[in-house]
Amino acid sequence: MPKVVFSKMPLNDSIDLVKDCFYASDELTSVHSGTIQLFPELKTLDSLVRSVENDKIIEDVVNKRYNKYQLFDDDIERYSNAWDKYNDTFFEALIKYLNCSWPEEHEIIPAYVGIIPISPRYLDSLSFAVPVGIKDEWIIETCAHELCHFLWFKKWKELFPDTKDEDLCEPSLILEYSEMVVEPILNSKEISKVFDNKKAKYCYDSFYINDAPFMNDLMDIYNSNITVEEKIIRGYEHLQDIRNKTKKVPM
Repeated sequence: MPKVVFSKMPLNDSIDLVKDCFYASDELTSVHSGTIQLFPELKTLDSLVRSVENDKIIEDVVNKRYNKYQLFDDDIERYSNAWDKYNDTFFEALIKYLNCSWPEEHEIIPAYVGIIPISPRYLDSLSFAVPVGIKDEWIIETCAHELCHFLWFKKWKELFPDTKDEDLCEPSLILEYSEMVVEPILNSKEISKVFDNKKAKYCYDSFYINDAPFMNDLMDIYNSNITVEEKIIRGYEHLQDIRNKTKKVPM
């Protein structure tokens, strides 16, 4: 079975990610705000225009915190212990549910642990990152979420081989749909039993506010007695119909 391997996020990668988050717009997300919460030293900086001066301050702040943090090894060991007990049974259930094999070239899935405000995924390398100091329960949910995404996108490309890489990036209805389907997939009886049938919230809360009717419809579709391929197609067609009617701008 594939295996998630936790390791310390390199300093330069941490700095680059914090810079991107600091300069991010908060119109749809709280990425910038989350960065200020994590690094209050950056509160007085102007985030509207990227500058050499700001970049240098961010580099110094992240570098100082990175070198000062003493619990990297403890977090890595704790995260590994929390996830390892589910790794094999989860992959077995996910592969069976999506009727899709895991790519052999990515048997090891890197999970980088860093002083970062978000948990990004990297589709090209099938890797992801998580913040330091978070609870075991959150680590388990994050691993399940990201791993589901990786295999989901592989399945999607098998169903829709003309899909381009840019179709899986923001703004994209395909990406929005991929964030929504994680909820019914991971809370299905086949996969939730891996976590002792424990239900969890795997997608953005905003979907339950703005798209509550669709999320209910999606749960019904994915709980129906049809193939997973039919579930994927029906769910996406239904989302397209809703978007065409409401003219809502995709995320």
